[in-house]
Amino acid sequence: MFVARDMFINDAGKLVVSLFSLINVMHAKGAPYDQGEQLQWLRESVLYPTNFLPSERLHWSSTDSNTAKLTYTYKGISLFFNITFNMTGKISGMETERYMNK
Repeated sequence: MFVARDMFINDAGKLVVSLFSLINVMHAKGAPYDQGEQLQWLRESVLYPTNFLPSERLHWSSTDSNTAKLTYTYKGISLFFNITFNMTGKISGMETERYMNK
């Protein structure tokens, strides 16, 4: 019944939720959504591993033998993930904190 669309366009995040894809019941934007949509992109980057290559925006630091901290910085927003790897070196978990509208 509900459709949620996450967007990050022109350096701005937005979340639009609609009923039956016809009636918008939520149209949220602003700094918390800028951060949230970038986190969503980074989380989905598991499907596009080259997004995880180190760069001027993305840095890895080892926590222990199975965990690393991933830091991504873009336009003044810094995002952090604790990434867990299984015994074969594949990502088995990603953990972060995200703004929640209450």
